[in-house]
Amino acid sequence: MGWVLLAAVWLVGCNTPIVHWPGLSANGNKAYVAYGSQVIALDMDAKQQLWSYTGEGSVQFYAPPAVRDGTLILGDYGSSGGLFSTGLTVSVYALDESGASTPTKRWLRDDIITGRVFAEPLYLDDLVIVGTSDNQIVALNTADGSKVWEFSTGNAIWSQPAHKDNLIFVTSVDRRVYALDHDTGTVVWETELTGANASSPVVDDNLVYVGSFDSTLHAFDMLTGEAVWTAPAEDWVWGKPLYADGIVYYTDLAGYVYAVDGRTGEAAWPAPIQVTGSIQAAPVLEGDTLYIASTDPSTVELPQGYITAISRTDGSPVWNRVVQVNAPIHATPVVVGNSLVIAVVQNDSAALEVLQYDLQNGTQLWSFVPES
Repeated sequence: MGWVLLAAVWLVGCNTPIVHWPGLSANGNKAYVAYGSQVIALDMDAKQQLWSYTGEGSVQFYAPPAVRDGTLILGDYGSSGGLFSTGLTVSVYALDESGASTPTKRWLRDDIITGRVFAEPLYLDDLVIVGTSDNQIVALNTADGSKVWEFSTGNAIWSQPAHKDNLIFVTSVDRRVYALDHDTGTVVWETELTGANASSPVVDDNLVYVGSFDSTLHAFDMLTGEAVWTAPAEDWVWGKPLYADGIVYYTDLAGYVYAVDGRTGEAAWPAPIQVTGSIQAAPVLEGDTLYIASTDPSTVELPQGYITAISRTDGSPVWNRVVQVNAPIHATPVVVGNSLVIAVVQNDSAALEVLQYDLQNGTQLWSFVPES
């Protein structure tokens, strides 16, 4: 199933996706969605759009914005260099929300990144870490966007890096996991898996968890990269694992949800739980409930999305909902207040739609289609 889905979504062996889905993030009562030519901010309490931002030139946005303290950091999908250039111009933006109808630019750098941005940047106090389609991890100064260091991997970066202490953890389609020095970008350790890595690493006290296209969840020592344990899956592990209270939750493209002990990798549930469809998004935890977004892979042309709420204790079902707009869910949902927010692209029109569901019972609270 994994190869079928990948062939349908990505142009294998090339750095250019052939199908896109929205980038979704949240902060406080706001949801932020990047899709096509704009990034929008929505007040999920008031159920209204706050602003829309269009990038420089004819660029497109697909990676989720990183949001903190009223500032958004995001990268675009790039634009052609023009008639006399074969290069790609890609920008990284720092936008300030000031309560105006459109956020203002704190800085914009279009002279550093040369590959498309697929994933949410890692937004730290002093650095912004951006992964690109042309195999680069670039650290920018948070204050002005100037380049601090750069590191090359063997293939594209599809996922947000992770950070712990003085280490930056990176996964790549080159099948490797890297630990880089925060200050210099030099390699502290690296290890190679047997499958590509599309999901972000997750760090707890001293272990790094990585899901891979080798249908395995891997745990590595944070300081040395030594393999500590592995846990199997039925299919590719695409979505980012989730660590909470000593348990790691992960999913696969066959639609299974797993819970394992973070120290040992041993199963924490009697058996994995299978939901309808294939799971590409990461699991979301709120309270004692896991929220799983999945897509029915029975047809590539008109896939159907589902949301399933299950107990984190044993995986027992809480509620299940079909996405009423007949659209797939690829982007990981976000929790805003007492609601779950998803962003989908409609099958028939390719229009973006944002939907809000009650966390307790799955009742749809709101749907919104922004103007093109």
